[in-house]
Amino acid sequence: MVLTVPFEEFAEIASKRLGVREAFVTSRNGRTLITAGEPAKSTVLATWVDKKPADVRKELMGSGLSVHTGAWSLDLDSAPHEVEIETVYVAGVAYKSAESKPGIWMDAYSEQPNEATVLRSMFEEFCETGEIADVSFEEFVRLANPNVVILTPDQVKDFIRKKTGC
Repeated sequence: MVLTVPFEEFAEIASKRLGVREAFVTSRNGRTLITAGEPAKSTVLATWVDKKPADVRKELMGSGLSVHTGAWSLDLDSAPHEVEIETVYVAGVAYKSAESKPGIWMDAYSEQPNEATVLRSMFEEFCETGEIADVSFEEFVRLANPNVVILTPDQVKDFIRKKTGC
């Protein structure tokens, strides 16, 4: 059984109805889903809000709930199987390659990286694949002359909206 309530009442009802002090937060289709569950009662408490997951987490923690990433579901098929776009940071690195054209390297992160993290990931991947050998990270950065771009989830969503009109 799923009980849907207004977000403002979620923490109170989770405690009173289910006897739980934890919530699970995930984003789907541009909205944030908050759930709490009690397996012994076969009940899931749910609410949707048009707020960023980080803001929802702060509000719920301020209400005394322990907050986790995920979602309760009574239907296993409805469980999220993919990383939601609201939590994806896309990083791209243009770099000087040995060829006549510049190289481009892409990666994605579930939390916001900084440029050093992105470059370190790129360096480690290149070392693992044998694309570079026996060069220090500092020398790699100097030789690659990289240009790092990091797109936030909001920027990624804006690109998609512009293409789809949604």
